[in-house]
Amino acid sequence: LLLSSCQTVVDIDVPLEDRKIVVNALNNTDSLWRVDLSLSRHILDDVHWNVVPNAEVSVVDPASNLVIDQLQLTGPESRYTGSKSPEAGKDY
Repeated sequence: LLLSSCQTVVDIDVPLEDRKIVVNALNNTDSLWRVDLSLSRHILDDVHWNVVPNAEVSVVDPASNLVIDQLQLTGPESRYTGSKSPEAGKDY
């Protein structure tokens, strides 16, 4: 058997835009607050994880506008963890 293939190289000018903060959080009443922060990646980036350095992450009650919990950096990849758990049926 003889295998052959073709390849076409297409150069595309991809604009570099400012990075955005990406917030990933899935919180349950049986665990502490946890938020993962990162920066969006460009399509040609070779960086695995874009860390957000020195972020201030707070959980706020929208009804009273009071800070419920101040999250602390607990992981090397911008993972922030709180000291309290969310309450069922409340909005944050």
